[in-house]
Amino acid sequence: MLNGRILFLALWILISAGEIQSKEITLFSHFTDPSPRISGEGDLLKESFTPASTLKYWITLFLIEKNLVGPGFQKRSFEAHIPDSPRDLNLRDAMFYSSNSFFLSFFEEEPNRYEDFENFLIRIEYVSKEFKKSYLDKKNIYFSKAVQRTPERQHNFMVEFLKDEGRSKGINEEDFLRWKESAFWSECDSENSIVYGKTGSLSGAFWFLGFLEKKQNLWERWIRNSPKEYTVITVLQTGQGASREGAIDSFYKAARCKR
Repeated sequence: MLNGRILFLALWILISAGEIQSKEITLFSHFTDPSPRISGEGDLLKESFTPASTLKYWITLFLIEKNLVGPGFQKRSFEAHIPDSPRDLNLRDAMFYSSNSFFLSFFEEEPNRYEDFENFLIRIEYVSKEFKKSYLDKKNIYFSKAVQRTPERQHNFMVEFLKDEGRSKGINEEDFLRWKESAFWSECDSENSIVYGKTGSLSGAFWFLGFLEKKQNLWERWIRNSPKEYTVITVLQTGQGASREGAIDSFYKAARCKR
């Protein structure tokens, strides 16, 4: 018992002194320069992790395209981590609070949707065609080998998707707009932008995968028909001291936005 207390005290001292720290990598791409600027632990760039709840970006898009979640759709949640639970959640609530019961219930109600979702992920090129049917682990889809992500791959896919707002993936404008609205996070007055994002926390991987959209004035939007201006920022924290809140804070710091 004494040795255990000594070990715990030593560990606490090391953490307090900053000797044991989280590892973090941040990737930053502006739409005019898609090659990412990378800061932090470069050895994490090509290391694979579970995407955790960032996969809900693409579950959401799948549900929208299949007309399974209309604008007024709500689903009851009893999850303890969601404020004021039990409560009804719309799509944006489910994304913001990362409700597993909201998203996974669609597959539990109709198991054939797993195969439909697999085909969807291959179609939008989130998953390689080398994976055959039934590649999703139905016990926990976030651990499926096919969806494991490196920070580099996670980031580059979002950059590619936003480049033409999903059109090359077969996504129509209305579905894209609803998808984007579901990921709304906050306003960023300092950058005259809107923040969209998704957290993901599982098995020691803490993600914030997000993007900023520069606001357009009337002239840019209607007269010049200017393209949307996006900035994609991907943060991954892992190791001792890593946290969901830490990943969010790092995103907002990189974005130069007030949280």
